[in-house]
Amino acid sequence: MKTAAMARACISVLALICIAWHPGPTQAAVASSPGNRGSVPDAAVWDETDQKISLRATLTEFGPGSVILLPVYTRCMGTCPVLARKLRSELAQLNSPASYRVVLFSFDPAETRESLKRFRKQEQLPAEWLMVRGDEAELRRFFDFFHYSVMKENGALIHPSELFLLANDAGIGKELHWRASLVGVEWSARDLEKELK
Repeated sequence: MKTAAMARACISVLALICIAWHPGPTQAAVASSPGNRGSVPDAAVWDETDQKISLRATLTEFGPGSVILLPVYTRCMGTCPVLARKLRSELAQLNSPASYRVVLFSFDPAETRESLKRFRKQEQLPAEWLMVRGDEAELRRFFDFFHYSVMKENGALIHPSELFLLANDAGIGKELHWRASLVGVEWSARDLEKELK
């Protein structure tokens, strides 16, 4: 009896954690401004072909523009696939969705190129979207900049539901700046357009 009661208590605690870290469908989007935090740090990452690339160089090589950074992990059974589908759907409603560069950055050190490819196919993500992964030290350094924290819980990764809007205003090979964040799953194409102007 004691064991069953403890198990129920643990499940209740985990449920509360998931509710706190994964905003539900009724929670409104919150656009927040990070203020002046300087340029987004570069990250040495691997793409789906296992090529090691500089994230900053890749995202700025086409000159000034807006970048949408969505942290995910492909084993996620919660909001990661929901957010990926949401972003695909909302971007399609904009006048020129191709003008926004999108990168899905896995924060799971165990991610592989095969798992990235499976996720892209499963969620029917556009071919022009970049999907990358990194080692644990690189992930920690990069996501610390955004105050984005991940907790391990029974084999799963508990994480915020948040995407980051970046700007490359200076031109080719220059810096990326964190412009705003959208939290939860209730943001819209209008929110994206407003924050990326």
